[in-house]
Amino acid sequence: MNKKKLTILVCILLFLILILSILKIYQCPIKYIFGLSCPGCGITRAIISVFQLNFLKAFHYHLFWPIVIIGFVIYILYNYKIIKINKKTIYLILYIICVLNLLYYFYRLFHNSEIVYFNFKESLLYKIISILK
Repeated sequence: MNKKKLTILVCILLFLILILSILKIYQCPIKYIFGLSCPGCGITRAIISVFQLNFLKAFHYHLFWPIVIIGFVIYILYNYKIIKINKKTIYLILYIICVLNLLYYFYRLFHNSEIVYFNFKESLLYKIISILK
């Protein structure tokens, strides 16, 4: 699959997730299966809040939502060869963003965040184990 088709596929997938989230049909699969929020927890709700022009609420859900939007735009511009960026620069920026996001994730996980939490008893895995006992 070439890069343009992959970009279109990613855009369609993200659009579907966004629509399902707005309709409150979509649930995070990681939180559903394991009862643990993932490092990106809150990004979808933050972006929905941005579309509703509620930027304060967007920052409440996830501090890095602007980076996600900017990164997505850069990804599209890079794949369509509208802008040129050195691959080493891209990897360095991605590495820094990942490290910062993980630090932010662990901070929220261990400081009683209402968004990022671990509750194994709510998970599908816990329910399956309970049935098998």
